[in-house]
Amino acid sequence: MIQEHHVSLPDQLGRILGADRAHARKITGRGVRVAVIDSGFYPHPFYLARGYRIRHIPTRKERNPNVDEYGHGTAQLASLFAVAPEVEALAIKCMDRDPSYALEKAIALRPDILSCAWGFNIDHDEQGASPRPRPVPSQYVKMQRLIREAHDQGITVVAAGGNGQFAFPGSMPEVIAAGGIYYAPDGKFYPSDISSRFESSFFPGRMVPDLCGIVGDLPHGRLLLVPVPPKAKLARRPGFATTAMGGASDVGSGWAMFSGTSAATAMISGACALLLQYSPKLSPRRIKEILMDGARLLPQSGCRLLDVDGALRSIIG
Repeated sequence: MIQEHHVSLPDQLGRILGADRAHARKITGRGVRVAVIDSGFYPHPFYLARGYRIRHIPTRKERNPNVDEYGHGTAQLASLFAVAPEVEALAIKCMDRDPSYALEKAIALRPDILSCAWGFNIDHDEQGASPRPRPVPSQYVKMQRLIREAHDQGITVVAAGGNGQFAFPGSMPEVIAAGGIYYAPDGKFYPSDISSRFESSFFPGRMVPDLCGIVGDLPHGRLLLVPVPPKAKLARRPGFATTAMGGASDVGSGWAMFSGTSAATAMISGACALLLQYSPKLSPRRIKEILMDGARLLPQSGCRLLDVDGALRSIIG
């Protein structure tokens, strides 16, 4: 039993974000495909017992996507399925600084949604915002082109806005940039000090994030109780190890406690899937508009918290 304040998956997270009401209407993401590029996807008993659809996709660089030494990818799938339990996840492993080959593989599969729960801290220089817009560094231009290509093909792209970083490609106007709002022990929502908020130095007027999931707070963002490979690097970090009743750290249990805009990316990707199940012809631009219009606005920060039920009600009536 976990004594510390946390959110369990899938049911509690689904309730907080209003996804449970969509599920009651049989809107579960069935028939929608979400390409997820991440560190690997361990076949954890949590996923196997629930019959979630995870299709492991090998690439020319990563032949074993079911191996997840780090643990990040395995953990993020739980947030996706909490919102959209019947999506098909196309699980593509990538641990490279240049994920272009993984993006090419994902786009070739023609998914409905591309979920990128990662980013590169490059949008601002070390001194902060540049006085005028500057070009994307040359080594990231191919990534930018591929994400624009996905968007132009009608694929909805969701990317992490950063946990204090100036994240790219989350800052691209073509994507839904995921931020985070803290879900406190009193059941209320507050601005999270772990979630990035910034204006892009690449794209004039582009503000990040667009939409928020729920996350923890500094120093570690501890909030979600998520499945991880028992020997994963994340699971071995003291800051992420689960704390059982009595205070003992439970390292190697196959569970960890953390969150961030990566998890928020998965939550928002699940919400996109629910919209697409209900209305398959929605464009990426329209999906972003619906989610933002249906979100809960936090006056303290101006951030919008994902509200799945609110978004669906706006198109169902």
